[in-house]
Amino acid sequence: LSTQHKQILDKLIEEKLGVFKTPFSHQVEAIEKYYSGENILVTTGTGSGKTECFLWPILTDLIYESNYSKQTWEQEGIRALVLYPMNALVSDQLGRLRKIIGREDDAFYSIQSKEGANRRARFGMYTGRTPYAGKNDYDANKRLAKIMKKSYLDTKASEELKKIGRIPSKDMNSFISNLKNGLQITNEKDSELYTRYEMQTVCPDILITNYSMLEYMLMRPIEDSFWNKTIKWLNMSDENKLLL
Repeated sequence: LSTQHKQILDKLIEEKLGVFKTPFSHQVEAIEKYYSGENILVTTGTGSGKTECFLWPILTDLIYESNYSKQTWEQEGIRALVLYPMNALVSDQLGRLRKIIGREDDAFYSIQSKEGANRRARFGMYTGRTPYAGKNDYDANKRLAKIMKKSYLDTKASEELKKIGRIPSKDMNSFISNLKNGLQITNEKDSELYTRYEMQTVCPDILITNYSMLEYMLMRPIEDSFWNKTIKWLNMSDENKLLL
């Protein structure tokens, strides 16, 4: 690996951001193969750390680009498409990202913005469960505010839910307050994009979805912004590649 990528991994280990000091051999081999330009297929037993084989390349890519390629980093676009066959697995991955990229102490952003990057990495889950289908709607936003307030703010278990990655990584008070006024506004400190309209407006760097939703997204005009922005980002540099 390059010196820069080793330094990034060391920093992720130091901050306990999803990278281990003593990884398994298949995890080491996966990231080495990735950075030598090869495609990877990993087959190991349950609980042996397959997620890290693609998570580490995603994390290191985001930090590397934001620190060493600031011009392309300013361009929104999907850097990594995490595709799953079932929603249950999608939700699990979302929780992992909330505890790494969306951690409350901003540890990931402090590494990512070391060289002065002025926007944080963002991720979002776009499935049939993502609120809500159709165009941005004033009344639907107000209804969503009530649901989010009840589910995330007005529950005794909110702190426990946060610990296990079940609370969205965003300024919930601000987002819900704006929803009450019929508006969807993404805060500059939000690591997570929660609604479909949010992601249609602000393209996530990491898009987590499933096969069925991806098929719809590739056909429907309402989701064109995802692909238009991603194509623009890909065309900015030969180094820019979509990680699937």
